Amino acid sequence: MTNNLAGAVQYYHDHKNLGLQGCATNLGISQQTLSRWQKELRETGDIESRGSGNYASDEAKEIARLKQKNYEMHRMPLKY
Repeated sequence: MTNNLAGAVQYYHDHKNLGLQGCATNLGISQQTLSRWQKELRETGDIESRGSGNYASDEAKEIARLKQKNYEMHRMPLKY
């Protein structure tokens, strides 16, 4: 299990008085992500992680990277 993910779930358990949303906000993640990590840890004892973005495959990660690059390029003002 990745330490950051386990640490986030542990933070929630240590600060339940903040609620799921409060803990997620403090950690800079969505409530849904924290809830999913907690559920995975409870059900399997581990949290599935492929790294940044949790993409289903390396191909999906590359497609997302290219889409982001394309978006950024189209937002840039043209330089003359």
